[in-house]
Amino acid sequence: MAGLSPSPVTSLQSSLFLEGATILLLFIAGWYLFWVGKYYQTIFFELKDDKATWKRGVWFRMTGIVPYDRITTIDIYQGPLMRHFGFSSIKLQTAGYSAQARFEITLEGIIEAEELRETIRPYQGIEKGLGTI
Repeated sequence: MAGLSPSPVTSLQSSLFLEGATILLLFIAGWYLFWVGKYYQTIFFELKDDKATWKRGVWFRMTGIVPYDRITTIDIYQGPLMRHFGFSSIKLQTAGYSAQARFEITLEGIIEAEELRETIRPYQGIEKGLGTI
């Protein structure tokens, strides 16, 4: 048994398996990159006089409206890859969600996150005509 070499059929099967697995992996990676690009193309947010609105989603569309007077926290998140590519996420937490460990709005792919936070901050917690809460 010590001098036996693998049969040509086993070697061919291994080679075909590796080629198939490589093709499948490349297909999955390509599909993922395509989907991520489409997802980021659907992200939209707008700052209006009294509220922030947002939309996103490729297959499942999500929309939301957050009045400025409900915003309690504005956080900026930037992981290592985000930092490398120069973008961030801004997370807005509202009074209605502050007891939960999640944010109501996450604005993703923001290039000037500090500037956007400083744009929203003066409106944070202000009720129209009543001043700061």
